[in-house]
Amino acid sequence: MNRYDRDADDYYVNVHLNTEMELPNGRDTVLHFFEQMKMGFPELRNFETRENGDLILESDKNEDSYRSGAIGARRLASSHANPESLQDAYRQHELLLDLAPPLLSISLLDCEALDVMFGFDFTYDG
Repeated sequence: MNRYDRDADDYYVNVHLNTEMELPNGRDTVLHFFEQMKMGFPELRNFETRENGDLILESDKNEDSYRSGAIGARRLASSHANPESLQDAYRQHELLLDLAPPLLSISLLDCEALDVMFGFDFTYDG
């Protein structure tokens, strides 16, 4: 249990790596990248393509804690909602960032920004 469970209805830790150039979207490249993510976090099972072209691998959103990873045109994203611990969320983000350079051909020259966001949702009834 995390200390944020007492204060927020949901909380999440997101990482976005924004790039200068478009990320690869070839079938073999994307599937291999997400297969490596799935090896680290087997609960990542649901793969889909969104209308905007983003490729998403996520766990079951009906669970209390869920994860996702996404490849957009110029953005690589990782999200963990309601993690057991912050270290658990960090492990996922670290794996994504470790896999990106060799598997998606991202170089330091290509990195525009790395954003880390802590979000909190509070449900209001009234």
